[in-house]
Amino acid sequence: MTIEQQRACMDPLQLAGLMIMENGGETYRVEETITRMGSAFGLQQVESFAVPSGLFISYRMTDGTVETSVKRVRRSAINLSRVDAVNGVSRQVEREGLSPEETLERLRRIQRAEAPVRLLPLGGALCAAGFTLMFGGSWPDCLLSFALGGLVQA
Repeated sequence: MTIEQQRACMDPLQLAGLMIMENGGETYRVEETITRMGSAFGLQQVESFAVPSGLFISYRMTDGTVETSVKRVRRSAINLSRVDAVNGVSRQVEREGLSPEETLERLRRIQRAEAPVRLLPLGGALCAAGFTLMFGGSWPDCLLSFALGGLVQA
């Protein structure tokens, strides 16, 4: 693997880590994913350190230099289906030996995918109505909380 190919490995590692952090994944999951993907790419001494507001990645290249990246994490929303999709890509990197370029393209497709927000108002309405009944509310209270729960979520 050439030095340029090794440098190109940083982009998919960064994107995978950022997507997991920004979508509600745990820091240990970020660190493990980056380490596993980097090793699968053939990188040596892959290290990662994730905190809720930042991501640090480094690995040793064949010429002895160390490639390092520091990224700020800005939490956007919780979307665990994205976290699962990124984990799926990292498993493919390990099993199938995806190239860094192919991995980056798959991660960008996941990043561009729209979150399924159409059902959120219905979910909010059902949760509000269910809690109303669970805490002893009447049927008129349940209907009102159903409408308000859907409105608030919308």
